[in-house]
Amino acid sequence: MSAIKRLRMSRFGGIILAFTACLLAFWLQQGISPLGVESVQPRSQRLAEVWQTVDANFFDPNFNGVDWQKMPEKYRNKAKQAPDKAELATVINQMLSELKNFSYSLLYAR
Repeated sequence: MSAIKRLRMSRFGGIILAFTACLLAFWLQQGISPLGVESVQPRSQRLAEVWQTVDANFFDPNFNGVDWQKMPEKYRNKAKQAPDKAELATVINQMLSELKNFSYSLLYAR
């Protein structure tokens, strides 16, 4: 087993991932990039970035039995139709709650 996979599966790795996802979600909600540049991304792209972060780092390779690959398709239109950041945060949190993992259920700040 690779060191990265062991870290992802460890409790410490889960804490690091939760912190990283929360920080990324906060930056996206604020409309800024990690480099401090104003973001002009469409809402669906913000949803995709959160999805990709979780896809690459979630501790359970089976995503708690959820078909994680279908989530972008399921939530893309809702994200595109979100009239503001608060509604986009609600859509992203709905997607994260599908993982049935409390530490991911409300990561995306409003």
